[in-house]
Amino acid sequence: MNNNYYTNGPGSPLFTNNDVETPNQETAPNLNMGYNTNSYLNESLYLNKGKLMTIYTTFNGSVEWPNKKFTGILEYASLDHLTISDPKTGKWYAIPTIYVNYVESDEKIVE
Repeated sequence: MNNNYYTNGPGSPLFTNNDVETPNQETAPNLNMGYNTNSYLNESLYLNKGKLMTIYTTFNGSVEWPNKKFTGILEYASLDHLTISDPKTGKWYAIPTIYVNYVESDEKIVE
């Protein structure tokens, strides 16, 4: 089999330069598309299970809850959601991390 046909380098019919600039941080499009890609926050939350925290969220497009804060004990944290329990009301909340803006705690947050 002739592998030269399938290459995409100089001399290949698939390779063109056309003086196109390579994108950098200033010119590259933001491909985040609303997904929370900050795994550092998720890891930090995981290390702070059992602490009383206030979670600030934004639900884009929601008329009822455009911005909402949840206060409770952090019970679980993963890459895609966190779970808190409110000791005052007995309610439990599972919050997708893509909606989390930031968290507060009166206790020291372990990083």
